Amino acid sequence: MRLKLIILCAAVIAALGGCHIRPAPIIELSGERVLGSEKRALTAALQQRASEMHSFRTLASVELRHGQESERFREVFVFERPAKLRVEILPLQAFYALALITARGGEVTILDMQERQAHRSPFTPAAIRRAIGVPATYDEIFGYLTARLPLEIFVDEATFEEQAEVRRAGANYVVSVLNGSLVAEIDPQNHLVRKLQLRDRFNEQLSLTAEYGALREVDGVPMYGDISLSLFDPQVDILLKLNAIAINREISDQLFEAEIPADFPVSNR
Repeated sequence: MRLKLIILCAAVIAALGGCHIRPAPIIELSGERVLGSEKRALTAALQQRASEMHSFRTLASVELRHGQESERFREVFVFERPAKLRVEILPLQAFYALALITARGGEVTILDMQERQAHRSPFTPAAIRRAIGVPATYDEIFGYLTARLPLEIFVDEATFEEQAEVRRAGANYVVSVLNGSLVAEIDPQNHLVRKLQLRDRFNEQLSLTAEYGALREVDGVPMYGDISLSLFDPQVDILLKLNAIAINREISDQLFEAEIPADFPVSNR
């Protein structure tokens, strides 16, 4: 099995074939409904968490599992709002890139070093799905990696407060947004996401779950260092350990540019 594109999910999933088990949700929307001033205070705290980072970068150790097979590699993630992104796929013991994705100005460029080809397309959820196997927006990917709700859902705080369903489940909050397609378990102390599950907005099938651990403080901001992701079409588990995290640092624009080698054919899709 050959390693390919970012998070390597798209290519590895294709190479591994399809296991289409639909597991049970990891979060149940149950418990006492939260309303009034408590819900308003929680909404404000979640929005503050979602907006406190303008940049984020890390070197992650990654293990991808499918059944009895697994792959280990490293990834560099660099985000800068509103929509700049760089991700590099690296072998465990070397410093050359297996793949590179950059995004800025509404366009994403993917360099596949193994196949020696490049892809360019508008920076859309469909493009993200082709790259990593998960249909998501920029803010959603940022949120999933940093244990925060996507900033874009707070564009209208009053609408969010009206449409979000919030319940108390034991010591934690459970928040359902986007018509139930995203459900998150929230820590009431730090207002970070402890668990989340994502459903396809068209067929309502569970498509992704995430669980977070190893809480730490980085540059004055709380962060989880361990992320366990599961994709369900087919079943692939991704374990990430975030190392060398930097938050709200200045980042050169050159990091978000990708020079395409002259001998790489370029597809636009």
